[in-house]
Amino acid sequence: MPDASHYLSVDRTVEEKLNSFLATVLRYKYHSKRRLSAKM
Repeated sequence: MPDASHYLSVDRTVEEKLNSFLATVLRYKYHSKRRLSAKM
């Protein structure tokens, strides 16, 4: 079963990259929103 474990590890790395990317996007949106409200 080397194929299954290989795909699982790939899935894990992809999931980690997606999570970090989403966290960065959310942080950027949150900061930009705060900046907009601060201007007003």
